[in-house]
Amino acid sequence: MLAARDDDGVRRYLERSGAAALTRHSITDERMLLAQLDEVRALQIAIEVDEYMPHLACIAAPVRARSGRNVGAVSVSTSSDDFRSRAHDLERTVRRAAWHVSSSLS
Repeated sequence: MLAARDDDGVRRYLERSGAAALTRHSITDERMLLAQLDEVRALQIAIEVDEYMPHLACIAAPVRARSGRNVGAVSVSTSSDDFRSRAHDLERTVRRAAWHVSSSLS
């Protein structure tokens, strides 16, 4: 959801909320976060492994209104080991689910 904001919006969010390190893999540096969000925007998929909680991974794809505005996301969380072994299948499933939800919005 953070990738749906522009860089100024991300900076405003960081000013209000900060970027606490939840694990040793958490991204707290603004420049690194903005670079990662650029990649998420380009690929239309967000992946985090061990950033929020050790041994946990999450993959998410945007849900868009007909206008193109990001209105939500479909995500799956699983163990990091499970994610590593099924990343391709999970990505395909999450992308397909987000497309179906987006296409059903009026």
